[in-house]
Amino acid sequence: MTKMKPGSQNKICKMIVCFPLFLVGSILLSCQNDIDEIKEVTFDENFPALKVERLHTAITDSGKLRVVMDADIMQRFEKADEDPYDEYPEGIHVRFIENGALVSEIQSKYAIYYPRKELWEAKGDVVAENIAEQEKLNTEHLFWDMRKEQIYSDKFVRITTREDTYYGTGFESDQNFNSWVIRKPKGDFLINEDENI
Repeated sequence: MTKMKPGSQNKICKMIVCFPLFLVGSILLSCQNDIDEIKEVTFDENFPALKVERLHTAITDSGKLRVVMDADIMQRFEKADEDPYDEYPEGIHVRFIENGALVSEIQSKYAIYYPRKELWEAKGDVVAENIAEQEKLNTEHLFWDMRKEQIYSDKFVRITTREDTYYGTGFESDQNFNSWVIRKPKGDFLINEDENI
């Protein structure tokens, strides 16, 4: 059996206690990172900064419900060289309300919203309907300017009314689809000569 010098046992105990404390301290200090460094390493502008599923949004004006919007998925992108935008890869369903009643709606299979411009871009089987007038617009590409409260397209459109179906390229209307114009109409049209123009 080996004899220990007096006091050497205390030094061993101090080392046993001090070493784990030193190890824990080193680990904690090595884990501290600058937030900007973390963002730089983890941020990828090709991935959404925010993702929301089953989105339901209501827009009011002076306490009255004006617009209701639903989407299965919303993804926000914040790219360095572009304005931020929200993407709706599975489309949107927008309903316009007046005096508590549904007056018109827009649906599409895909949409993008540019918040700085307050501009929506809808693509893929876009349908806009005026409920009261039973008029329906079909196109593949439509813009909705929230500031001007207008919808418009420069693509082929088909508008179905109670009486007829109209075709053309380019279209504009108020957002409730009450007063619309086809910019370049195509096809045959009946003109009522008794009507004041």
